[in-house]
Amino acid sequence: SSGLVLTGQAGMLYTHGDEGNPPILYKINTPSGRKALEIRVPVESHDWESISRDPQGTLYIGDMGNNTSDRQDLVVWRFNPERPGQVGAIRFRYPDQTAFPPSKKERNFDCEASFWHNGLIYMFTKDRAMQSTSKVYTVPATPGNHTAKLIKRLAIPGAVTDAALSPNGQRLVLLAREEMFVLEGPSFPSLLSATPQRVALPGAGQTEGAVFLNDSTLNLSTEQGALYEYVFEGGDEGMK
Repeated sequence: SSGLVLTGQAGMLYTHGDEGNPPILYKINTPSGRKALEIRVPVESHDWESISRDPQGTLYIGDMGNNTSDRQDLVVWRFNPERPGQVGAIRFRYPDQTAFPPSKKERNFDCEASFWHNGLIYMFTKDRAMQSTSKVYTVPATPGNHTAKLIKRLAIPGAVTDAALSPNGQRLVLLAREEMFVLEGPSFPSLLSATPQRVALPGAGQTEGAVFLNDSTLNLSTEQGALYEYVFEGGDEGMK
């Protein structure tokens, strides 16, 4: 599991694999994680890394894994499972990348984390240059050819593998391997200026997918196939 998103149906999530896996969405039950349905998306799959959903049920599948920062075919697939034959392509480039690949110290163009918010796809890089910086880009959530907009650089001392925004827009989670970084604020615009708080997830495995079930409950998935629940508030706080 490399990404995780709500389906709009209680107790069900969509997930998918990444590089080397077919272009299939898997509907799974919670909390068991058992597969209930497969949906083949009629596109190629180079390196699917994340998935998000808008209020109308449209999914945004990020085929933007870019381990060596040399891809020039980055795309977010716009797909509604109710209309499986129709797929839109949101193709994009980074405004600050001119070499493919750049030098190793500049390889910070691998986005494995994204979410939809107010008509934009927010994307967060996994810093392959090992400088603890996650760059935040946006692209419009509409098909076409776009130049992404660089809006922020975050000091994140970990390799970001997914991102999740709470329904009230007051909590942002940037997932990494066996840890996550939590940014909180009174409104969404304040989140990217908040100080990230690290939460250790020892023994969780290669955590790659994250989605909020509600404002205080988060589901996490791993490449090994585990599914976890993390509760932020109250006496039951922690991971199950």
